[in-house]
Amino acid sequence: MEQLLNGRFIYQAPRLILSDTSLELTVNADGSEQGEFFFAASDNSRIKGMMSSSHRRIVLEKDKFSGNAIHIRYVIDARGLKNGEDFEGIITISSSLEEISIPVSVCVGEEKVQAGGNEIRSLDGFVRLAHVDMREAFRLYTSLSFERLLRGKDRQYLPLYLGLSGKPTTYQHLEEFLVASGKKEAVSLRIDREEKIFDDVKRSQKDTLYIYKNTWGYVRMEIEIEGDFLQVEKKVITSEDFIGSAYGLEYVVRRERLRKGRNYGRIFIHTVYGTLTYTLTVTAQGTRDAEAARRKSEEVLLSRQLLAYGMESIDAAQWKENTMGCLREIENQGRMQPAQYLYLTMLHHENQEMAEAVAACWPLKETVFGDDEGELEGLALYMKKKVGLLGVQEDIRERLYGLHERNLDSFPLLWVWLEENPEFTDTRRMLELEKMEQMDCISPFFYMAVWKIIHRDINQLKKLSPMILHTLLFAAHAGRLTEEMAVKTACLAQHEKRFQPIVYRVLCACYDVKPDREVLTAIVRLVMMERPERKEYFRWYALAVEEQIRMTGLYEYYIETMQMPFTEVFPQVIRLYFVYNNRLSDSQKAFVYANVIRNKETDKVTYMSYREAMGRFALEQLERGRINEDYALIYQEFIRRISGQRMAEAMSDVMFTQKIICADKKIRQVVVVSPYLCREAVYPMRDGQAFVQLYTEDEEILFEDGMKRRYGITVVCERQRLMECDHYVAACQAEDARSFGLLVHSMAPRLEKMPVSEDNLASLLRIAEDDRFTEDSRFTARTRVLEYYTKHDKEEMPEKVLQLILEDEFAKRNKPLVIRALMQRRMYADAFGTVTKYGYEHIDIRHLYTLCTRIIEETHYAENDELICLAFELFGKNKVNTAILTYLRDNYVGPLSVMNDIRDRLSDKNVDSKPMDEELLILSMYVRRPLRDPGKILASYQRGETSRMVVESFLVYCAFNWFMADDSMPKRISSQLERLVEEKEDCNPICRLAVLKDYTYSPRLDERQREMVRVQLDWLHRHGIRFSFYQELPPELIQAYQLEDRLFIEEKASPGDKITI
Repeated sequence: MEQLLNGRFIYQAPRLILSDTSLELTVNADGSEQGEFFFAASDNSRIKGMMSSSHRRIVLEKDKFSGNAIHIRYVIDARGLKNGEDFEGIITISSSLEEISIPVSVCVGEEKVQAGGNEIRSLDGFVRLAHVDMREAFRLYTSLSFERLLRGKDRQYLPLYLGLSGKPTTYQHLEEFLVASGKKEAVSLRIDREEKIFDDVKRSQKDTLYIYKNTWGYVRMEIEIEGDFLQVEKKVITSEDFIGSAYGLEYVVRRERLRKGRNYGRIFIHTVYGTLTYTLTVTAQGTRDAEAARRKSEEVLLSRQLLAYGMESIDAAQWKENTMGCLREIENQGRMQPAQYLYLTMLHHENQEMAEAVAACWPLKETVFGDDEGELEGLALYMKKKVGLLGVQEDIRERLYGLHERNLDSFPLLWVWLEENPEFTDTRRMLELEKMEQMDCISPFFYMAVWKIIHRDINQLKKLSPMILHTLLFAAHAGRLTEEMAVKTACLAQHEKRFQPIVYRVLCACYDVKPDREVLTAIVRLVMMERPERKEYFRWYALAVEEQIRMTGLYEYYIETMQMPFTEVFPQVIRLYFVYNNRLSDSQKAFVYANVIRNKETDKVTYMSYREAMGRFALEQLERGRINEDYALIYQEFIRRISGQRMAEAMSDVMFTQKIICADKKIRQVVVVSPYLCREAVYPMRDGQAFVQLYTEDEEILFEDGMKRRYGITVVCERQRLMECDHYVAACQAEDARSFGLLVHSMAPRLEKMPVSEDNLASLLRIAEDDRFTEDSRFTARTRVLEYYTKHDKEEMPEKVLQLILEDEFAKRNKPLVIRALMQRRMYADAFGTVTKYGYEHIDIRHLYTLCTRIIEETHYAENDELICLAFELFGKNKVNTAILTYLRDNYVGPLSVMNDIRDRLSDKNVDSKPMDEELLILSMYVRRPLRDPGKILASYQRGETSRMVVESFLVYCAFNWFMADDSMPKRISSQLERLVEEKEDCNPICRLAVLKDYTYSPRLDERQREMVRVQLDWLHRHGIRFSFYQELPPELIQAYQLEDRLFIEEKASPGDKITI
C-alpha cells in the first residue's frame, strides 16, 4: 500500500511459471498419496504469497511461501473413502505477481493385485496364473494382496484360505487350496511299471522309471531306496522337474554291490497322498549257484519230512513216499554224502526194511570221520548199531558221550546219546534238554524231542519254562498240541504272577485246541494282569461273560474293550450286573446306557430298570459338558425340556458337536475355520476320530498331519451329527443362554438380513463387543445395533454402544449412520471429530448444516481449520446461515473470486462485511486482480467503515489500472477518485490523470466537473505532465495551454526502459 501511495507502480509484472498446470492423481481407497510441484517467477525474481486448497482432502504442507523457486508438497488424504469415490479440487496460489489456480483431479481406487506382470482381478485369474507360473502364484498366495483379492466376489473361499495360509505356508497348501476350492483336480501319480527283473547283470546298468501325473499342479516326491545296490539321481522331485506330464527317474544298478543269488530292491516314491512302490529283482552274472540252490531245496524238503514224521503228523510209509524220489535223484546223480546215507538208512529202518537199511548204511561202515565231523560220526555209530553193522554187545555209549562232551551245543549228539541210554527216565531226559536250551538251541528237532517227552508223559509238563513255552508254540504250529497239554498248560498258567506275551500266545493256542472254561479262565486272568483295557482282549471277555465266569473287574473290562458302535443287546448278566454294581467310568456308563436305550423296544424291562439312573446321569454329565455319540443319545432321550439358564448354557456347549471319522493315519488334528470367527479351532484326532464344534453350515474343515501340512477335500472323512439341535436352540434362547456357540449359530449367519428388535439387541451387542468374531462380523453387528438406535431415537443409547460406534474403524466405514445417531442425540463434538477424521462424503447435508452451526456457536467462532473447511463445504452447496457466513468472513482466506462470493452473501444476509472488505481490497491489490464489484466496498468507505489508508491505496491502484486501460471507470470508483483528488492536495498524480481521462468519456461535463478540469490541468501543467488525451477535453478548458495544434508521441513503458524517438 505504501508503494502505491508513493507512486511506485509495477508497470509489467512477470508471470508465474508452474511445473504442473493441473494435477491428476490416483490414490488407494482409505489410503493417502504424497505429491509435489514447483513454481517461480518468469524473471526468477523473489516472490511471496499464500496458498489455499478448495478441498479438505487436498492438504498442503504450508499455506505461505517466500523465495525465488518455490517447492510445495501436498498430501491427498483418502481416509474413509471407498473405491470409485473420486473428487476434484483447486489449489490456488495467491502471489505478489498474480493469482493462479491448479485444478486437481483425484481418482480413488483399490490397490491393484499384480502378479506375473498382469493385474489379477479374481480367483479365476489367479488359477490361470498358477497354471502358467506356480512360483509367482505362490508369491502372491503368501502376500497380503491375496486376502484382499478374496474379499471381493470370491469371499466364500476366504475361510478356506485362512486355514491354509498359516505359517509355515508351503506349495502343498497352495495346491490344497486350489483343489478344495474346486478350481482344479488333485494331482495323482502313476508309474509305467511296478517291477522289473534284471538277469545276469555283467556291469552296472542305468535305467529309467517314468512317473506320470494326471494334471497340472504342485506335487513333491521324496525318493527312498531299499537295497544298497541301487542308486537314484535325485532324492526329491517336484512338479517343476516334469516335462509335460512325465518325469524320468534315472537309477543305477551297481554290479559291484550285488551279492550271490537274487538281490531284491525297491524304490519308494512318497507323496503326501501315498506311496508308489517299484520292485527290482537282480541277478548278477556268475553269482547264481544253481547246484547250491538245488541242494538247499533238497535239504529243506528232507528236514521237513523228517520233522513231520517225528511229530507224528505222517506215518513212516508216507514219509518214505514223500522223500524217496528226492533221494533217488541224488543217488542217480552221484551226489550221495554221509548225511544222505544216514537219512536213507533211517528211512528204511523206520519202515522195517532192514536189508535196504543195511545196504544204505554199508558205505559208512569203514568211514573215518575227522575231528570237525563229530555229529556225522555220532549219527553213523547210532545207525550202524541200529541196523546191525556193529556187534550186538558193542557199547557205543561211551564214545557217544565223548563226542557230546566235545560238542555240547550239538543237539543231534545229545539225542543219539539219550537214545542209547534207554534206562534214563523222562525226568533225566528233560534235565539234559534244559541244559541244551540254556545254550540257545532253537532247532525244531530240539522242540520235537521235548514234545515227544511231554506227549509220552504229561506229568513232565510241570512248569511254564521258556523251553516248555516254545515247545508248546512249536507243537501248536505243527498242529500237535493236544487237549491234555492245553488243560495242563491252563492249570500251570494260574500260577503266573505277571503277564508274559508268550504265555498269552500259548494259552490262545490252547483254547483253539480245547475251548473250555478252564483255559478261558486262565486267559482272562492273565490278560487282566497288565493293560486289560486293550481292545483285542474283548474276545476273551465276551467269551468269559458268555460262560458266566465270575471274576473281579471282568464286566467292566468287557464294556471298556467293546468295539464301538455296538448295537446288539448286552448279555443278561451284564444288564443285571450294572443295575446294582456300577463301578464303570462315566464314558463306560454312557456306553452301557446308550446300548440300553437303543434296544429299549426289544428289552423294555432292562430299560425301565435303568431309567431313573440314566436320567440322573444325563443331567450330571450335561452339567460337566461331556459329549460323544453315547452321551448325545442319552441327552436326547432324557432331556426333552430345558429348564433354567444353567441347563440351557450346558446344552448349548454340547449340542453343536459333530464326529469326524478319518481313516488316514497321517492326520493328527482337525482344524475348523469359521467365516465369522478370528481364530481357528483345532481338535486332536484320536483313533481315527475327533469331536468338533460346528456352529454353522459354512465352516471349513481342514486336516493337519504331524508335519503341520494341511489338507482339504483330498482327505476323505465322514461327518456325523450327534444331536438334532434345532429343538434345543429355541429352548436355550428362551432361557437366555449366553453360550458362545449358541450365539454364533443363531446370529452370525443372519447378521445382515435378520430384523433387529429388542429381543435380539443384546445378542448383537455381544457380537459387536466380542473380539473372537471377525472385524466384518463385529462391524455388521454394530451397524445393526446403530440402525436400531437411529430408528428408536427416543431410547437412550448405552455408553458401551457409544464407545463401539466411535471406534475409528467403524466410524470410518459407516460415517453416515454414525453421524445420524450422534446428531440425533446432540453429540456434536463427537460427530465433528468423526467428520474431521474421515470427511463429509455421503453424510446428509442437513446434519452437516446443523453440526457446523452448533460447533461454531459452541467454540465461540474460534478459528479451526477443519471447521473452516466444513463451513466452506456448506457455502459451496448454498447451505449457509448467519453463523456460518460470519465464521467464513472472520476466518476464511482463499482465492479472490471465492472471497468475493462470500462477501456478496454477507450482503444478502445483512451480515456486516467490514472485516472482509479491507481483506478484499488488500488481496485485490496484492494479486493484481480487479474486484468484481468494488463499488459496494467503497460505499462502506463513505460511511467511514473502512480504513482510509486501505481505500486510498486501492483508489491509487484502480487509478493506475484504469489510466493504463482504454476504457471508462465505474461510476462509483470515479466519484471516489474525484473526492480523493478534491480533498487531498498531495494525492498521487495518477489519480488526477485518471479523473481527467475518465472525463474524456463523458459526453457532457457539469460545472463542478469543468472546475475540476481547470484545477487539475493547472496542477499538471505546472508540474510538466502532459498527455494527448487532454485534447479530448472541452476546447475552452484547454485553450490556455495551447494544445490544439500540438503533436503528442506516447509510448507505454516501465520506468528505466529506453525509448527511441
